[in-house]
Amino acid sequence: MFVKAPKLLKSEAVNSLPIIDDVPAKSSRGTNRLIERSGTRRTRLIIGFGLIALLLKLMIARNTFGSTDSVVFYTFAKSLSSGGLEWTYRHSNLFNHPPLTAYYLQFIFYLDHQAFFQANGWTFPVLLRLPGILADFVVLLVILEIRKKHPEVILPDWALVLLAFSPVSLMVSGFHGNTDPIMVMFLVLAAYMGLKNKPALAGLLLALSAQIKIISLLFF
Repeated sequence: MFVKAPKLLKSEAVNSLPIIDDVPAKSSRGTNRLIERSGTRRTRLIIGFGLIALLLKLMIARNTFGSTDSVVFYTFAKSLSSGGLEWTYRHSNLFNHPPLTAYYLQFIFYLDHQAFFQANGWTFPVLLRLPGILADFVVLLVILEIRKKHPEVILPDWALVLLAFSPVSLMVSGFHGNTDPIMVMFLVLAAYMGLKNKPALAGLLLALSAQIKIISLLFF
């Protein structure tokens, strides 16, 4: 006497087969996670270099007087504080900076004469270089964000490390004491807003860069 084996339903037969279709997908997801973690570590390392450079620039600014630009800007600030912006434009052939720069010079000239800032070493030459030092770090962060959000923009790690720890940047922002890094920051932010399809903000930031130096209009 023969006993028939029970028939498997079609659904049961399918379910009983080993599932192998998900293996490549899981492997792909795991690889993507590893790539993301590796990218995050590299980004943090680049930011670390940027922070080290920022601290070095602050040390240089706090322990040096800077170039002759510090003297020239101090003279401009003194004139702005005593005679005002219009008077300085009329009577100084050397002063060719836009109003935003002029107002900042006037502001730090005031801070330079306050007891708290004098007692803590925040003198006019230091305050003059502080915005440029911070601007360099902001530029680095924005470029890293552009690389993250726009993979078509190829920016190798070595180039970003060089940007973060550039010897030229150390000297210009940390020692020299001019307004170029601030102009560049506003230009980079304007370009970033353009990539995000925010033309109003891009235009505003471009205008701010021109308020630092008119020459910025030639770079956009």
